[in-house]
Parts: sequence; C-alpha cells; structure tokens
Amino acid sequence: GVIGSYSDLSIEQYKELARELGREIARRGAVLVGGVEKGAGLVREAAKGAKEEGGLVLSIPRKKVDLCEEVDVWVPTYGAIGLREYVLPLACDVIIAINGGSGTLNEISVAYQNNIPVIMLKSGGWSERLAGTFLDERRKYKFEVASTPREAVNKALQIINKGGSL
Repeated sequence: GVIGSYSDLSIEQYKELARELGREIARRGAVLVGGVEKGAGLVREAAKGAKEEGGLVLSIPRKKVDLCEEVDVWVPTYGAIGLREYVLPLACDVIIAINGGSGTLNEISVAYQNNIPVIMLKSGGWSERLAGTFLDERRKYKFEVASTPREAVNKALQIINKGGSL
C-alpha cells in the first residue's frame, strides 16, 4: 500500500519521489494499493509511476466519480468520511507512507492498531515525524525508515517474505 499527502498540502517537491516509488513497486511485480483518485496527490503520482512500468493499481477511492485513468481495479467507499482511511490499510500486507497529513495519520493509526507494518519514506509530513518511532506506549513496533523508494520497497518485500511481521 501507498499512503500520503493530497494536493491541498505542499507536495510539489515530493512528486518525483512518489513516481519513483510507484515505478519501483511495479518493477518488483507488486500491486500498488492506494486511494488513487483525481487530483494531484502523492498517491496518484505513485500510481502514474507504476503505470509507466506496466504495474497494476488498485484504488480505494472515496467516490466512483473520483476514479482516474491510472486505476485498474477499484473498491469505492462511497464518500463515507473516514471509511477509506480504515479500509485501505486493512487491504495491505505492508504500507509505505510518503509525506502525509491528517488522513495519512489516520491510515497509519489503523495499520498500527492492526499490526500492519508501515515504512516511513523520509519526505516530510507524518512519514518523517514518525520515522523510527513507536506510535504509542504499546510499543507494538517501531516504524521502519527508508531514505529512497528502492529501500522502502526492499523493506516492504522483506517483511512480506517473512510472513508480514516486523
């Protein structure tokens, strides 16, 4: 899974990083799962990168009308506020966070509570603030840190190959 900032935050400097993340996911034969929808968010940029490499993109958009050309398969949440932030992490084996605002933080929290590993790609926002930390006193797991998209995808695939746990 890929989670991250939407266009209402300062994301311009992270767009190419997001595209490279998507390319790397596709090169490794993994499916990109995210809230890919119209607009200029980092998750859509990652989907664009995945499509450049012939990858498969599964979107969990808020509404069907928000779908965009990068999406191959979709599961809508019909506009229910907060529902996507709950459903999306549960559809993933591991998540890579890039930047991120409040929606991303919601997704990180759901993943953490459900023991779904999250890798923080250093890129500002919540992904940088939470890198290498625990989310709370439960100390379930420390968030992994990656400096590059390749490193993030390598870590994600290592986690999956180990059976999905950190």
